[in-house]
Amino acid sequence: MKLVNKNDFNFDRSIFDSYHYFIITNKKFWDGGFDKSAPLEEKADFYSIAKQFSDIVKQLVIALEDMVLTGSHFSEQNKIFEFWKDRDSYDCFYNVSQLFKKNKQYKLELPDDNEYIDFIIENNFRYFTCFDLYLPNNKLVLQPTCHTEIIVYTYEHEMVKKIAQKIIEKYEGFSIKERYEQ
Repeated sequence: MKLVNKNDFNFDRSIFDSYHYFIITNKKFWDGGFDKSAPLEEKADFYSIAKQFSDIVKQLVIALEDMVLTGSHFSEQNKIFEFWKDRDSYDCFYNVSQLFKKNKQYKLELPDDNEYIDFIIENNFRYFTCFDLYLPNNKLVLQPTCHTEIIVYTYEHEMVKKIAQKIIEKYEGFSIKERYEQ
């Protein structure tokens, strides 16, 4: 993982327009992860699904022959960390906050930086962070949400959806939902 200058990359925020997205989802759904008191079986199930999502993201980045840029400049929201009173008591938030600093931008290259994708997926799914993953060569944003899904913003909708569909076919319970009509 390397720090980058946001001005070295032309990030077009219009990618977030409602017309340019689809959603990678799973039949299992968690809204913000699990409670501290959740039984081990529920936690294991959550992490199994989160790991599969992380693997799908990595495979998509590699299939598109791209890198990942992340940080507040490349995200739909202006912040990358959510504020919860007890967030510092969670080891996963502590780990990600030690790696990523607010107002900094980072470049991740796979497979060397695979573990950082894992951290981002876990923390976004648990609603501690709001990292988006920008693939600059493809002008594409992957947005893992606290609803255990990944929104894919792209101008090359059909091409990327076809690649994503081929990847998720290997995973049980995953599907692609078309964008919501407005």
